[in-house]
Amino acid sequence: MYTIHQAAKLVGLSPYSLRYYEKEGLISHVRRDSRGVRAYSEDDIKNIQLIVCLRSTGMSIAQIHDYLALCQEGDSTLSVRREIIKHQEEVTLRQIEALHQQLETIKKKVAYYDALLAKTNREDT
Repeated sequence: MYTIHQAAKLVGLSPYSLRYYEKEGLISHVRRDSRGVRAYSEDDIKNIQLIVCLRSTGMSIAQIHDYLALCQEGDSTLSVRREIIKHQEEVTLRQIEALHQQLETIKKKVAYYDALLAKTNREDT
């Protein structure tokens, strides 16, 4: 079992974010110890890591909520969940392509400035 601070550190979030996700219903049924302090299990950590992964692809809180609700419904929702994940894969691939294009633009700008600086340095000597 992990405290909220330990769990937050494990998943790379703040305790505030964990409480927010809990309030939004993304993290449910978090146990509490005898003092009422949250106690996160290994399963909780895995679920939070999935939430973090899905958020990093741009999936909204509402979309994640719907996806997690489908997970709780069981195997009858496998094809729907697959389609949701497949869609996020496509979104992520588009993001990667956009980042590659941005990186190419940056590389061209660096080369441009390198050439200008090299020319300036030759003229100074």
